[in-house]
Amino acid sequence: MEDLSPRMDYSEFVDTAVGVAPALQALGKAVDASGLEKPLTELIKLRASQINGCAFCVQFHLNLARKLRVAPAKLDLVAVWRDTPAVFTPRERAALGWTEALTTLARAAGHGVEDHEYDAVLEHFSRTEVTFLTAAVANIQAWNRIAVAMRFAPPVPAAAAAEDELAARWRRQVADGYRLIAVWREGAPVALAGYRLQENLVYGPFLYVDDLVTDANLRSSGLGNVLMSHLKAEAERLGCARLVLDTPLCLALWHEHANGGCAMTTLLHVAVSPRDDRSHSRRGAKWVIAQLAEAVGGLRVIERDLAATPLPHPSAGFVEASLTPDADRTAAHRAALALSETLIGELEAADAVLISTPVHNYTVPSALKAWIDLVVRPERTFRRTPKGKVGTLTDRSVLVVSASGGNFDGAHAQTDFLMPYLRYVFATVGIHQVEGIRLQNTARGADSSMQAFESFRQELAARMLLMPLVA
Repeated sequence: MEDLSPRMDYSEFVDTAVGVAPALQALGKAVDASGLEKPLTELIKLRASQINGCAFCVQFHLNLARKLRVAPAKLDLVAVWRDTPAVFTPRERAALGWTEALTTLARAAGHGVEDHEYDAVLEHFSRTEVTFLTAAVANIQAWNRIAVAMRFAPPVPAAAAAEDELAARWRRQVADGYRLIAVWREGAPVALAGYRLQENLVYGPFLYVDDLVTDANLRSSGLGNVLMSHLKAEAERLGCARLVLDTPLCLALWHEHANGGCAMTTLLHVAVSPRDDRSHSRRGAKWVIAQLAEAVGGLRVIERDLAATPLPHPSAGFVEASLTPDADRTAAHRAALALSETLIGELEAADAVLISTPVHNYTVPSALKAWIDLVVRPERTFRRTPKGKVGTLTDRSVLVVSASGGNFDGAHAQTDFLMPYLRYVFATVGIHQVEGIRLQNTARGADSSMQAFESFRQELAARMLLMPLVA
């Protein structure tokens, strides 16, 4: 029996064939920047990889397509797309037909690609789009041949689920005691929200929404709005004045909540890394801000750069002043608290917070810790009550863009102390919507950094597809 073990793994190929992977990745980025829909290009890469028998590329692009929330039916039936017209749009069918024509050139009966095949794709794509489609197919053909020749091991997820994302979340939420609201299409759930009734001293009774998921391919039909309308109606029925949304990027991007819609206008960006433009976390934050600026008209960004303007750690005078009741504070006390008041004022002025930070020795850098120590103040940003600490900075959300040389996933993952700590700290001041996106494995060279940033962009794009849409 033939030995089918890998001849070379992906990282060894990158190190051996110097410059090849970055060149192919640059071609992929050019296609991504062309405006072609990312779910569409993942479908054609998947189909070409199936035809070429590339296990690595099939699994790789299945993983990406699932992150982008491509409908499970499309992934299941892409190999027989010609026989399932109800599953694929005319544009997808045209792209898949073009992909197959280019991938099976050796079996073509005539001379290369026939005119009728070219005319068919031009019915749904411009000449420029066809050019980039062709480049995308050429790119995946190159990767297929490399991966097949070297027998790259397919990147099977460590916890590969036997059911699709929506079904898995459905089961988890029911098990956790959530009530579910779903939107169905053709006998299948395409949008899902999970919620439960809660109460605290700040909000009183409120609806806590822990998941809001829509099929990426149905984003344009406004399923997010449909779910939000149902949730608001349910909140009114249960006597709740508020919705508290704990969904990835939902508040950070749209900030629609509380039966009235309070659109985000101001973002506070806390930049931590001392590496300026070389910083991976700063690059990631720039990308996030660019996406926000495009999505939210007239966005104002408050920049707090902890490297350009380092903050002092709390002094004895600051501690004494912060513990002194406001009515008893002297001029010296108020001077000691002046910087803290400025920082808290920036938080109060913002609808959402973006923190870009490296991970230093598994946790927050000292510069970020200094900022936290100056904004988390008793009787200012949180109050002590018989039921515990109650924060005053409600109706805000935090997105953390972190960069680390190591890896937080897989068998050799390092422990993440940063995000649990930040979630706890921000909950103290009343902010419970705290999400993170990581740039990982950045210490393994330029190729690894490029892959980390591409994964970051894809995750951000996938999360943005889950957002409820504003009218």
